Amino acid sequence: MSKAEALSNLLEWGFQNGVILPENIEFLHDEIKGIHCICTGTVARPTMTLPSSLIISGQLAKNVFHNETEDNTWLKFLFAKLKYDTEATVDDENIDLKIKFKPYIDALPKRIDSVLVWNPEELETLLGGTNLGNSHREKLYSIFKEWYELLKKQPPSSPFFDLNKVETDLLIFENWNETSYDIIYEKLITDTINQTPTIWYSFSGFLWSHLIFISRAFPEYIVNKNCEESAVILLPIIDLMNHHYSSKVSWSSNEEGAFIYQNQMVLEKGDELLNNYGAKGNEELLASYGFVLEDNAFDLVMLRIKLPLPLIEEILINDDGYDIHLPTMEEYTTFAFDQEEKKQDKNATKKTPMDYQDGIIYIINRNNVDVCLRPLIQIFTYLSKTPMESLEDLRPTLEGLEKLRVAIQQKMAPLEREIATANLDPHRYNCATTYRNGQINVLSSASSELKRKEKELMSKNKRNLITVSKISKYDPTFIEVELPNMIPRRLQGTDIEFDSTFDIFVIWIILKIRNNSLPDKYNWVHAQYDTCSTSISLSELQVNDAHAFYNHYFNGIDTVPFEEVERSFKFVVNNSFNTVTSEETILVRQL
Repeated sequence: MSKAEALSNLLEWGFQNGVILPENIEFLHDEIKGIHCICTGTVARPTMTLPSSLIISGQLAKNVFHNETEDNTWLKFLFAKLKYDTEATVDDENIDLKIKFKPYIDALPKRIDSVLVWNPEELETLLGGTNLGNSHREKLYSIFKEWYELLKKQPPSSPFFDLNKVETDLLIFENWNETSYDIIYEKLITDTINQTPTIWYSFSGFLWSHLIFISRAFPEYIVNKNCEESAVILLPIIDLMNHHYSSKVSWSSNEEGAFIYQNQMVLEKGDELLNNYGAKGNEELLASYGFVLEDNAFDLVMLRIKLPLPLIEEILINDDGYDIHLPTMEEYTTFAFDQEEKKQDKNATKKTPMDYQDGIIYIINRNNVDVCLRPLIQIFTYLSKTPMESLEDLRPTLEGLEKLRVAIQQKMAPLEREIATANLDPHRYNCATTYRNGQINVLSSASSELKRKEKELMSKNKRNLITVSKISKYDPTFIEVELPNMIPRRLQGTDIEFDSTFDIFVIWIILKIRNNSLPDKYNWVHAQYDTCSTSISLSELQVNDAHAFYNHYFNGIDTVPFEEVERSFKFVVNNSFNTVTSEETILVRQL
């Protein structure tokens, strides 16, 4: 059956079963856009109505499997059964749902482009180093686990499931960590792509159903206010329309439980009638739908930061009075039409460290970079501060900005590599390229904004910052007299080579404190040195670095004890920050 015939059969089926479509619209199919809806004339606020009898919901699964709950997993199994089972699927009213929904299933896309079914070469070449590539195995495992856990709960006498027939699938799940993606792709994914599962309740069949739902499902609460918040439904014919985030639409229901779509605009001949699934970046579009949008205004980058659970507990307890926001994934999860009350209930739930065992999720959106960066700057400042500092202090703020910029540049690096195009699917290559470029744009904007903030802060506080160039300019005695005098007579006349500006600062502090010779404009350094807390200890690695520093610069200089070097070393560590681009240490005044 051709795609055009399948589309025609679906529309005729809809008309016969009470679907109401507006005048002056036409569903078409071509190889580029697939099925889409075009206006054949002017149409104002076009409305589509799908009767409740054609809505595929959890209640249908309950009517077939007699499961206790109407959760989405049972619904996915039902849909796989309608697609692949060779026998009838009869509900409580003795209706064969397989026959009833055949026109809808026949019209579904034959090609699947979700990242979840890309082959190993495509994943590595096109998505290596990206969020999608890095999370692919975890997401696939999550779906596999959903399938596995439901099947393993079924009794041996189940009239629907014989686990012996999916033994290979069960073994792959049970040996997941030892099984390569090449094997998973060969044994399971190819049957999903080819739509040839060994049996309808195999993982390949379930995965196909899952992919249909993540690309076509609607929230059930539009037609059933008493459903679970996460419950979804399928809407034949309504789901034929393409998505665009700028399309102004409303979804509603009537007393009979029908689903009503209405476009809020006046459309002209040739315009495409579109739906709107909400603000979705290309990462979500590619993962769930298998396509991307050029110049997507809702492109975003997800940053996952893993911290030790005791540190997270410290932040949550809020002993220091800091209001640090640690977002969870649920805060970013919305439907196209949000339920404000439910969202507020979620946000009111008290968080625990276990909510962040997989990391803290931060999202940067291309249209709101400054606002998105604020909680990130806050947490990086917190991680940079010493016990004697606060989030408002200059030094940890500057160090936090630098560390965050490093993290963002590291995130961006794998996205910028060249991609070889040989033997790659053109559509997937183009999608991946658009996705990667969007990620780069968001991260570049974030890096530029951080650089701007740092430059502004340093300019405002230039009198409170000391660089090596300032030492050269305002303290010639250090270069011309004190450094040469520090060198043993047997080595005088040789050049001193410093490994870093950090090393120069440590030696500068040692000599300035010893000789009480700080320039007047830098007298604050002496006061800050005297008040530097002795309770702050160096890490084991830093102590080793201090010993290496001492052996490198003070070997044979008995007049400078290690304890003096260690204290100056610790002072510079805790009163400076390092810049990314110039690898320069800058000493910061405490205000």
